Amino acid sequence: MKIYNLPRLLETSGDGVYRLGPDELKTGAVELLYARLGPKEAGRAHSTPTGKAEIICVIKGAMRVERAGSAFTVSAGEAFFSGAGPAFTFSNPSDSEAAYISAAGHINGTTQPPKDLPTPPDKPGAHTAPHAAPKAAVEASEFDITRDETGAID
Repeated sequence: MKIYNLPRLLETSGDGVYRLGPDELKTGAVELLYARLGPKEAGRAHSTPTGKAEIICVIKGAMRVERAGSAFTVSAGEAFFSGAGPAFTFSNPSDSEAAYISAAGHINGTTQPPKDLPTPPDKPGAHTAPHAAPKAAVEASEFDITRDETGAID
């Protein structure tokens, strides 16, 4: 297993977005996007990859999401499922940085995402799922963790 230092990789991208995709993962089955929105940054376009379903999770700050006449704010710790459709526009209305992660995977068989993006309810906790039972611990020998000369995980 390889560990990817997403903040460091993001710095090399130059546009505030880093996509961990088929070239690095050696599979087209999944991809991960890590991105930051600067304070007051507006109008960043985002499209769900063709043929994939996607979950977008805000990990820092908050961002405004707009798509096809629907708009809502998503805060740190909240996520939404994007269906097929037009591109999103992300904006950060605050004076501090926002960051998000998107995980996308292939749509298979009859598992199709919704065609329209519903507007989430305004009630806190409305998007929470039931807690799953904890999984068994993974043996440390399954991981190949490398570090650079500064001690940072590579």
